[in-house]
Amino acid sequence: MNKFLNNVNEGENNLWRYFITIILSFILSNIIAGFLLGFGIILYSISAGNMDINVIMDFIENYDSNLIFLFIMVFVTILFSMIFLFISLKFIHKRDFMSLFNVSKKYDEFTGKTINWFNRIRWNRILKGILVWLAFLLLLDFISYIIEPTSYSINFNIDNFYLIIFLFLLAIPIQVTFEELFFRGYLNQGLSLKIKSPLIIILISSSVFSLGHIANGGMEPIFMIQNLVISLIIGIIFSVATLVDNGIELAIGAHFINNFYAFLIHSAEGSLGNFETIIQTTEGDPAMSLVFSTIAILIFGLILFIYKKEDIIKVLTNK
Repeated sequence: MNKFLNNVNEGENNLWRYFITIILSFILSNIIAGFLLGFGIILYSISAGNMDINVIMDFIENYDSNLIFLFIMVFVTILFSMIFLFISLKFIHKRDFMSLFNVSKKYDEFTGKTINWFNRIRWNRILKGILVWLAFLLLLDFISYIIEPTSYSINFNIDNFYLIIFLFLLAIPIQVTFEELFFRGYLNQGLSLKIKSPLIIILISSSVFSLGHIANGGMEPIFMIQNLVISLIIGIIFSVATLVDNGIELAIGAHFINNFYAFLIHSAEGSLGNFETIIQTTEGDPAMSLVFSTIAILIFGLILFIYKKEDIIKVLTNK
């Protein structure tokens, strides 16, 4: 079995342990965060002297158009999800939390001392993931600009830009780390207990990942399809990279820069929220956008496959 997937055998893996972990990490964490955020909104409304219930409900329903509130909501929700995932791994599964990150050793083989979690994370792999995915995004935008330059405009007058940067750096790293820990780590490793084909494991976990992103651009069918398809392909690429590299660091880096680009550099039609970014594009044909984005990311995946062909085949065939 793949070394990274094999980390699952370090702990206890009864089905009920997975059931409880998922409930804690996704359901209970969201309930707690919802109560806290609701309480915060009420306190803010009282201090502002506006307790109109319709205004409050409208604010909550359109949270994704308020980038500052969105980041606060993401931070609070994912913080509880991360805490519950950590607690579940330590006390329910009784295994090392870092086993979701990579296959690094817990103890120094020469001194016998415990290696702290910071030094067990391969920070250079995170940086590599950032640079590779950033190059892909920049190339994608460059090609799109060459095809339709009139749809692009530059906007440097973003309100509260520095506050947004601060909140982004507070909220998004923990958000992408949790998603990678859960989908590329916890879920892939858990599935490997019952499914021996890495390809099937990757397809299942990536499908679940894509379903979680299906409504990121609203409920318009074309945007739901776009988010479903793109998230599925990205999930597959991230999972393959994780198994080939025996850790989630590459995926964390790529995921981080992808969200940074979407929230602050270039937000396209059909993405989460309706806020200003530095690069703005006018609405085009959603169907053509879906085709272009799908072809582009498939080509990118093909290039990565060719570059790491032998390693990928070895991982997918479990050899």
